[in-house]
Amino acid sequence: MAGKKFSPRSCHLAAALRQEPDPDAALRLFLNPPNTTPSSLFRRCLRCYDLIISKLAAARLFPAMESILSRLPPSDASYGPGPRENLLCRVISAYGRARLPAAACRAFAHPAFPDPRTAHALNTLLHALLDCRSPLRDLLAVCRDAGIPANAGTYNILMRAAEASGSLEHTRRLFDEMLRLGIAPTVDTFGTIVAALCDAGQLEEAFEVKDAMVRRHDVSPNAHVYASLVNGLCQRGEVDAPVRLKDEMASKPELLQNSAVYGALVRALFRAGRKGEVDGLLEEMKGRGIVPHRDRVVYNAIIAGFCEDERDPSAAFAVLDDMQKCGCKPVAVTYNTLVAGLCKSGRGRTQMNWLKIR
Repeated sequence: MAGKKFSPRSCHLAAALRQEPDPDAALRLFLNPPNTTPSSLFRRCLRCYDLIISKLAAARLFPAMESILSRLPPSDASYGPGPRENLLCRVISAYGRARLPAAACRAFAHPAFPDPRTAHALNTLLHALLDCRSPLRDLLAVCRDAGIPANAGTYNILMRAAEASGSLEHTRRLFDEMLRLGIAPTVDTFGTIVAALCDAGQLEEAFEVKDAMVRRHDVSPNAHVYASLVNGLCQRGEVDAPVRLKDEMASKPELLQNSAVYGALVRALFRAGRKGEVDGLLEEMKGRGIVPHRDRVVYNAIIAGFCEDERDPSAAFAVLDDMQKCGCKPVAVTYNTLVAGLCKSGRGRTQMNWLKIR
């Protein structure tokens, strides 16, 4: 944008900031727009602040971001309204992704963002704290101190925190409280409850919740609900029941796009000594428009199956080769599974060296 003259309140600076990929260069451009009128006369629009703060937050340049936040015009400035709540939420989310829960809490109360806060901002903070693995008690304290009426999203996040802590009791208590307040549960609410029940081995009650969500609340199960049930059944050692559940999902083809269902079934078939049926399952996936070689979840399940079933990693390495040839990049879980298989086989030194140079 060299040579471009930015006039007061000009949209040219916003366009230049939007096009600049380097956050440091964008910051210099924001602070000193070229060929402008004196700084005291050049008024940056709210969109300019939005763009530079978002860029700095995404790049985790937090000191610079905080410096720009301190420059934000007050909400009653003569040249425009105060910052939007969406910008506040982006700042909070950036701190959450950086695993900085205290900074996320400070951002929620930042004076650059005038009150009142809404449930949207509160839920963004709760989600950031959940990403930081903050305990449920911290999330509840934030809700109490904020004094903002909770909505379904608030309770969904709190229930996920309870599930993550392994507290089925707290999950149930939050659900009951939600109903007492007249807040309608969503499919995410039921997905969290079903997952918590399955993790606790209470599959019968999990299936009762699945039926009740349709019968009493007119909420249809989504792929997450089915995946939790399928995985719970597979963990119990059952195979036929989860296959029937998978067939039930066929009435809504979009549900079967969830690879977790097929990944759980692959593991269950290996554990039941029915690995010969895995090829048929993969062919079914292809027939439904799901491309296994693009999904590392299924590939990881097959690798784990070979490592656990045969204690011979040769077949697992063949799957790894196929996975990479098809452009599906292995992740840490893939290599950790292979390393565990090599250790169990007792003859993995050569292959471990081969794996090291992959």
